[in-house]
Amino acid sequence: MRFFQFLFVSASFLFSLNVKAQIYLDEDLSDWPATPLYSDPVGDDGNSNIDFGDFWMSHDQTFLYFRIQVGKEINLQDNNEITLYLDTDNNADTGLEIADLGAEIAYNFGDRSCTVRVGNSTLDVNHSEVFMVSSPSYSSDEFEIAIARGLNFNGQDLYVGNTVRVVFRDETLAGDDLPNSGSISYSTASNMPNDWPSYAIELQAPEYLRMMSYNVQFDGFFESDKKPRFERILQATQPAIIGFQEIYDHSAAQTAQLVEDYLPSAPNEQWYSAKANPDIIAVSRYPIDATFTILGGSSGGVGNGAFLLDLRPEYDTRLLMIVAHTPCCSDDYNRQQEIDAIMGFIRDAKSGAGPLQLAEGTPIVIMGDMNMVGDGQQLQTFLTGDIIFENPHGDDFIPDWDGSDLDDGKPFTTGLPMTLSWYDPGTSFSPGRLDFMIYTGASMALRNSYALFTPALSTAELSQFGLQANDVVFATDHLPVVADFEILVETDVQELVVAETPLIQVWPNPATDTVNVRYELQEGGAVKVELLDVQGRRVKQETFFQASGMYVRQLDVSALPSGNYYVWLRSKAGDRVTELIVD
Repeated sequence: MRFFQFLFVSASFLFSLNVKAQIYLDEDLSDWPATPLYSDPVGDDGNSNIDFGDFWMSHDQTFLYFRIQVGKEINLQDNNEITLYLDTDNNADTGLEIADLGAEIAYNFGDRSCTVRVGNSTLDVNHSEVFMVSSPSYSSDEFEIAIARGLNFNGQDLYVGNTVRVVFRDETLAGDDLPNSGSISYSTASNMPNDWPSYAIELQAPEYLRMMSYNVQFDGFFESDKKPRFERILQATQPAIIGFQEIYDHSAAQTAQLVEDYLPSAPNEQWYSAKANPDIIAVSRYPIDATFTILGGSSGGVGNGAFLLDLRPEYDTRLLMIVAHTPCCSDDYNRQQEIDAIMGFIRDAKSGAGPLQLAEGTPIVIMGDMNMVGDGQQLQTFLTGDIIFENPHGDDFIPDWDGSDLDDGKPFTTGLPMTLSWYDPGTSFSPGRLDFMIYTGASMALRNSYALFTPALSTAELSQFGLQANDVVFATDHLPVVADFEILVETDVQELVVAETPLIQVWPNPATDTVNVRYELQEGGAVKVELLDVQGRRVKQETFFQASGMYVRQLDVSALPSGNYYVWLRSKAGDRVTELIVD
């Protein structure tokens, strides 16, 4: 990749003049100057309601940075016509003629398309070829954007000289321009060194607890051509606890065995494992005392997993680990439902109202691929306990033990000034932060964290840790997210309290024509029985009303293709799920 070749070369030069603060794409705008470079008039938004406001620019050796206000909450990578025009050589006679500049780069965010004009050639290029990144990945009315400097196409350098010119344009009919006329000029003459976040790939202190979240993309962890890459990644990072997502077709035991092959146990040591259907697996050096499936939305996923780990004797406490894989893309409704359900589970575990009762101060970590590409409210629910669908998921609550919000770990990407955790150069979507590490700051402190991105590691780092440059990219489209925690509290570790939950049973299993579903209702009311396939798609549904009591209901499965399914029963008494095989 042209960008990473440039990155490794430029990193060897040092400059002493630092006239601006380093910019990080981390959903925190405090590193930008208070005074914008330009303020666009309010109320000149035309027909689209995109009303550009304040605008900033900055740079370092490797990137140009933009901060832009758009006037309303949008998803920058979808359903808009905002285009960045960038004149990289300050020459109106070269590039695409826009306003008073000649743009070598035109990037349409809503269409996720990029055009490069070099010489007499117009090239359609991918985001990875200009390394375009925007933040946040979820909806907002203000965004940070980075685009690589030092680009070369067809043997020609795009950036010539020390001045660039910029126009942002809403391409809808009579849409807003920034600026309203002409273009914005920005000088890169000051030598800005890369003051990027520090990280430690290796564990820095034996008392720290290393946890990893890893989406391994449709059981890729078990694919023979990817195994050497996963082996190198695990051997380099050495996690003690792993929350896997997207392991559909393999068991917890199979997953733990493969981890054992890569990270062999010492004497008196082993890997424990548990699965929450359909794709969540926890693998841990510490015993897993209890496992729960947290059900939420009606499509896009069956459930997320809660695992209670006993950290003794290293730490005198248990730890509640939530591993989530919420629905993707435009499914905001079910993604919010599942996040609400997760937070409701934590609220009830803290208060003793649910199936699990936590000791006061028990550390809690929420990790996983949250697919946070829609409504920005969803992250706020995780952090603040603001539950949107209070019926059926219950009341809002303050989630940390000290009466504060949960902490967002925001692991930075190795070798980059940003927090991206998803990267796929083969798609039109530019990199973003989809994977999260959220925790109770009252009971644990984050001492080191990162999302491992091998293409941006130096040659020395790759050699030191036995990695190859494309390991994480060829293994899966998600980066492994690593966090090292110091446990701050000791809790009253008592006998585990897990409430009795009504059972659901199915027989015969496997079934051919009909299946009997046996269940108990502790409270009367509406009952919904759903059959879902392994991808979480609903294939059958029945809704009815029943009084409290024990019931057996017969379902016709004769028309279903052979395969694995889930029977999901929803009622006022709670949600229950069990597996079903149809022959």
